[in-house]
Amino acid sequence: GAASGAASGLAVASSDPSSSSSSPRVLEFYCGIGGLHYSLLRARPTAQVVAAFDLNPNGNDVYEHNFGKRPLQKNLFGYPAAQYDKFAASVWLLSPPCQPFTRQGLQKDTADGRSQSFLRLLDIVPKLKHPPTHILVENVVGFETSEMREVMLETLHGMGFTTREHLLTPRQFGVPYSRPRYFCLAKRAPLRWADDDNAGVGGGDTDIGGGGDVGAAAGGG
Repeated sequence: GAASGAASGLAVASSDPSSSSSSPRVLEFYCGIGGLHYSLLRARPTAQVVAAFDLNPNGNDVYEHNFGKRPLQKNLFGYPAAQYDKFAASVWLLSPPCQPFTRQGLQKDTADGRSQSFLRLLDIVPKLKHPPTHILVENVVGFETSEMREVMLETLHGMGFTTREHLLTPRQFGVPYSRPRYFCLAKRAPLRWADDDNAGVGGGDTDIGGGGDVGAAAGGG
């Protein structure tokens, strides 16, 4: 579906040989039952998820059943920054809580308590000795107009990441299901996108304005 397509985009080879490691180390945040993990393995079967994080014990039961490894049931807001460096992960997958941004909710955005762990991660990542080189963020339609998105892009661009943003729905990939989602793909300099040698550090491409099938789908819930 859409997540698999986005993960494939993140796995596109760059001009830097180090980005094509046969077994990239991955951290998965807000993992749920492992949708992004599954999509990652479709895109890069040799990828190694070295740790996953989620607070929901029921979701963690399913994740463990699916992948044979139980997520760490830790509060990310208080998790020591030094621990992330120990994982030496070049790829971060993140699917932060969507309630602060959903159009049917209160849209408290960065003021919502459920946003605080993601804000904490954005505060930590520039300070790491071994920050990721590749990042994928997934969320609901509505995130693309949020203050949180602005904070995220400012942080990533300040670190030398180039970003690409998309609204994608499974219908675009032949799945008869309309569930549009926001995706941000990010690569840190000197990595470049294989299909765009002119991509500039600190900026990126976006199709989040919607259009065609995506625009129609985004009009839904």
